[in-house]
Amino acid sequence: MGGPTTTASTRRTADELIRIVLAVACFGAGAIHLVFARTHFDDGGAHGTYFFLLAGAQIAAGVALLIKPTRAFLALAFGVNLLAVVVWGLAQIMAVDTIAEPALSSTLGS
Repeated sequence: MGGPTTTASTRRTADELIRIVLAVACFGAGAIHLVFARTHFDDGGAHGTYFFLLAGAQIAAGVALLIKPTRAFLALAFGVNLLAVVVWGLAQIMAVDTIAEPALSSTLGS
């Protein structure tokens, strides 16, 4: 008689899957930032502190999405990760990355 219908339980299952994927992505990003926080402390306290705090915020956002999936926590997870992307983009534009400078200088023969 018609195409498949979307039931409430099917929709709920899809929402849960999306929530879990987002939480895992937050955990992964947080783990990466936590691992690299130590090397960024060598560049200066601000770099390392940013990486450490960002890792904590991303991991907390992932936990929040799993424990209490509300729109507020979804917005928090989005905001934390958007902040990370914006800061990374600005660092690339402004050439702030002090770790890559020595490698870049040796590659260019300077």
